[in-house]
Amino acid sequence: MPLKRKIPIDLEHLCSAFEDDRSVLEYYLDLETGAILHTSEWDPEEAPLRIEQLEEECDRYLPIPYLTSDESYQIMVDFIEIIANKKLKRSLTLAIAGKGAFTRFKNVLYEYQVERECWFKFKKEKVVDKVLEWLREMEIGIL
Repeated sequence: MPLKRKIPIDLEHLCSAFEDDRSVLEYYLDLETGAILHTSEWDPEEAPLRIEQLEEECDRYLPIPYLTSDESYQIMVDFIEIIANKKLKRSLTLAIAGKGAFTRFKNVLYEYQVERECWFKFKKEKVVDKVLEWLREMEIGIL
């Protein structure tokens, strides 16, 4: 699929927007500048992007999707599959069963510093992959 446009995008900032839980902020990609902007229900006057702007220039701002809990959960499952330490693998598999899986997963990893760092790297790579896939779907390239 050919790219419609290339814009300067801060990939790290875009990844952070993908990972945010959307409880307060909605994120948008400015298709002219590449800026990552947000609206805010709590403090709409202080948000860098106002609803009025979205309505007036709807072709300029692209809503940024976010990782669903199912996608985040799958990233944990994928990480567990590559772990060589059988004890840790079993502990993490048990940790992600049921409600509170994300917290228990992080708590188990807290005791394993090397694997914890591997987790952060693994997750970051997966999020970057998702972001780049979305940009391709939107026919947007990064300058």
